[in-house]
Amino acid sequence: MNNMLFIGFPAMALSFTLGCSSLTVVKELHDQRFTSTEQPVAHLSARVGGIYLFYYLPLVTGDSEQADGIRFFRHEPDVERVVHMVTRKSQELGATHLTDLYSWSDSVWGSFSLIFWYRWTSVSANASMLPQAPAPHTIH
Repeated sequence: MNNMLFIGFPAMALSFTLGCSSLTVVKELHDQRFTSTEQPVAHLSARVGGIYLFYYLPLVTGDSEQADGIRFFRHEPDVERVVHMVTRKSQELGATHLTDLYSWSDSVWGSFSLIFWYRWTSVSANASMLPQAPAPHTIH
């Protein structure tokens, strides 16, 4: 029983800290533009990762629907899911265009365990919108 507590509790605690998701929104851009015609809204960066058994079986992962959430037994660090996370946030911010959308996925074998992998996907993009045209003046 002591061995189970000695090994099981730290393993569970570690799995909860490694199954994570984050979405960072940077709005302070110091008057820099992403393109010459569009008004910048924000730079978005999302990451979803988790612990897998034998690389293929998800145990604990971050939640692609809600940043800082966790999911059990679901493959959340999928490029499509993380891109949806970024595009949803872009839309919430009122942006109409994304530029420089970039995604990458990677994994690391947990050599201490022989059977666990940490897998993650990150996506970043620049959100912007077309400048609003000035309201037409009416002459009375």
